[in-house]
Amino acid sequence: MELLATIDLEDYEGLTKISERTACRGIIIKDNKLLMVHSNKGEYKFPGGEVMHGELFKKALIREVNEETGLIVTGGSIKPFGKIVERRKSSVEENSIFVHTSYYYLCDVLKSKSAQCLDLDEREKEFTLVSVSAEEALRLNRTAPYKHTLRETKVIELLLEKRMIK
Repeated sequence: MELLATIDLEDYEGLTKISERTACRGIIIKDNKLLMVHSNKGEYKFPGGEVMHGELFKKALIREVNEETGLIVTGGSIKPFGKIVERRKSSVEENSIFVHTSYYYLCDVLKSKSAQCLDLDEREKEFTLVSVSAEEALRLNRTAPYKHTLRETKVIELLLEKRMIK
């Protein structure tokens, strides 16, 4: 899959231990708006999450989008968009460099949906599915204090640049 960007905060000087995570995220466009997850922390993110050991990426995408939003991805609609690699000091593992690779896929969803199945962190952040303009998502994410919004912002900018959304 095409590398869209590498985001390296270079805040890990002297650290040698590496903690890696791989995630799949869905880009869902309806009526020229993005279907995204909004949290009570003031951010928009593409629905998706961690790929479990041995799990196929497309299966992880379908599972994660469904868990976070209740939306049902149609398997035949999944198309690779690109990946973003992030490097920064881990906020979870002490003295560790966090390397996070997110694979983004364009996809469609069925009109029907199921209930969300959020983990504790997602429930605490009150993940809510929203339909949002690219401009509004960019405005909020550019001011959010979270490092991971950098990747979401980059993907939205690329969608606009490629004229896939207005």
